[in-house]
Amino acid sequence: MIRPLKPETVVPFLEALGVRTIQMGRLEASAVLKERDDLTSQFGSLHAAALFGVAECASEAILTKNFDLDVYTPLLKSVRISYQAQIFGEAQARAVVSEEHLEQAKREIDVLGRTDLEISVRVFSNEVLAAEMDLLWSLRKFIPSSTGN
Repeated sequence: MIRPLKPETVVPFLEALGVRTIQMGRLEASAVLKERDDLTSQFGSLHAAALFGVAECASEAILTKNFDLDVYTPLLKSVRISYQAQIFGEAQARAVVSEEHLEQAKREIDVLGRTDLEISVRVFSNEVLAAEMDLLWSLRKFIPSSTGN
């Protein structure tokens, strides 16, 4: 069963990675991930999947700030990723959404009970750009399971 997330809920996978949200705003959010040996690639840099995790966390923070996640369930629909550099050390993700796209999504969800919203994320280490990602989220009205599971 898919359950709605609450702002205080930690996504278990992201918690296992050690990702932390450090800023949660209406149009911008940030998350960080400290380097650990178990998160590195064969080259000693943070693994690409770990970079995606910190980016996902930052984008989810924008959703949490703008939508009632007791009512709507966010599901990742698609991702475009451009990796540009390896990260050795802490990764910082900065997510942004435009005012125009956010307001359009809010209008759609009020009328239709669903919407899609694209959030752009840049992942840095010491101000060096490591990756750019566009995450397309689908938000749908949560329908509880009739079986209670």
